[in-house]
Amino acid sequence: MDTKQIVIIKKVMCAILAIALEELSKKNRR
Repeated sequence: MDTKQIVIIKKVMCAILAIALEELSKKNRR
């Protein structure tokens, strides 16, 4: 794997985790 690909994958994973955490926090507030 390219180092650039790894960096992109890490950024995508972080974005997905951030969105998932936001969704969970919204559900918990209700």
